[in-house]
Amino acid sequence: MSLFDAYSADALGYLAAALVFLTFVMKRMASLRIIAIASNVAFILYAVSVGLTPILILHGLLLPLNIARLYQFMKVVRAASAIDGQNSGEETFGWLIRVAKRRKLPAGTTIFRKGDKGRSVFIVIDGEVFLPEIGVTLSRGALLGEISMFSSDGLRTVSAEAKGAVELGELTERRMRELYLDSPSFAYSLIRLITARLQANAQVPNAEGQQVGGADPERSARIETGMP
Repeated sequence: MSLFDAYSADALGYLAAALVFLTFVMKRMASLRIIAIASNVAFILYAVSVGLTPILILHGLLLPLNIARLYQFMKVVRAASAIDGQNSGEETFGWLIRVAKRRKLPAGTTIFRKGDKGRSVFIVIDGEVFLPEIGVTLSRGALLGEISMFSSDGLRTVSAEAKGAVELGELTERRMRELYLDSPSFAYSLIRLITARLQANAQVPNAEGQQVGGADPERSARIETGMP
């Protein structure tokens, strides 16, 4: 190896090491994966130039893995961004089904109670969920349990019961935080949904059956099912 080649190999090694360091300081998932891919390429070139087979094998395996993870993540981001173009009456959060952990529950199951600690958000995949405190039924594509993720006490504001046999998708608080930070469109729509639901909940009928605040019942029902 010539002196020039030695300097080039060292430069590749330092570049690869710097890129690995950057992956530990990236806050956005897409950026982290892109930097990781660049570091894999740099390490592969470095390993080839100096004949380090273990490093070549390691990053040869990591490169397609990081590319696959980036592709999967970008699919989620594109799906989240698509909600901006949806019309009234279409599912707003149905795309979350693809990234949620599925749970099947029998009829009558209490999913959570008002005042419980909220540790996850649910998306209705099949069946219906009833919210007894406000008399609302949620169907496929509806989001529930999201308000507790953002409240100061983290408590459920209503109860949720399986009206029949239901299938739900569950997203942990950590997963929701990742989606919120990585998809501005999802974050914006989620904030709008939470704001609208808080307004609707403040305008449910009182004990005498009178509507407080003059809410539009049809509008409130659409809000509670995640519709615009």
